[in-house]
Amino acid sequence: MSLLSKPLAGIAVLFLTINLAGQKPIKLTDKQINFKHGEYPGFELTIPEVAYENISKDWIKKIEKGTKSEITIDGGEYTIFGAQINEIYSEPINIYSILSSRDSAVILDVTIELKPKEFVSRSQSEQEFAKVKTYLFEFGKEHYANLAQEELKTEEKQLKDLEKDLESLQNDKTKMEKLIVAEKNQIAENNDKITGLKQDSQNLNDQIGKEKSILISLEDEEAKKEKESQIKNLEKEKEKALKEVENLQKKIVDSNATIDRTTLEIETNLRDQSAKVAEIDIQRQAVSKAENKLNTILNY
Repeated sequence: MSLLSKPLAGIAVLFLTINLAGQKPIKLTDKQINFKHGEYPGFELTIPEVAYENISKDWIKKIEKGTKSEITIDGGEYTIFGAQINEIYSEPINIYSILSSRDSAVILDVTIELKPKEFVSRSQSEQEFAKVKTYLFEFGKEHYANLAQEELKTEEKQLKDLEKDLESLQNDKTKMEKLIVAEKNQIAENNDKITGLKQDSQNLNDQIGKEKSILISLEDEEAKKEKESQIKNLEKEKEKALKEVENLQKKIVDSNATIDRTTLEIETNLRDQSAKVAEIDIQRQAVSKAENKLNTILNY
């Protein structure tokens, strides 16, 4: 079987279109196709947004399936003789096609030769004409749906990442709030300790005064030495208590500083949460848009 060189006149007619709000349509028209060796009746399929390489690879795979014939490619023209496409015709057919890119879409021009000099067209082969329409449109729809599915996955992943970010911010805020509570409890505990230590210090101071009074009245040198040793021990205990008070007061200062710093961090965290919630709202709209796009394509 061979392709005729005699051109067939005709006007391309748009007969299938997915026209989706906010996205480009899939278009399928019947028209005259210009090949290097002539002009013939055929179809033009426009698949928006898809990658040329993917369409090229899958088109070759699709029309080579079920036959030992191999496609030949010459400057963007794809030709296969003896293709077995049962969805179109029960006998082997010749497929001549051109693949090109235009305006962020892949254009697939296809001419089907059923028998020598017999091409699928609206006027000459109505049954095969309808089958080719379905065959090509489903090919375009599948790839557009795959692209929309990947877009949806990307948008869903971005939403999931944003939600994880928000959850992380919320967890951080909870941890910071717990830290403030812990620091306040520690301050209260340290203040109680300071009160006790100051009372102990005062009691020791009173006892030291009494012991010093007793020391003055002692005449026995051995008794004096023993009393002096006792007073020194009491003074050490008092000094230790006062030192501990000083340490606890420093800890309270540190705790208050931590509370002040953490309070500011919580304020920043809350602002970040508000911004993240706004991002999530926007991203949810993006996911919804992607879902609508995919569902519209699948339900066509």
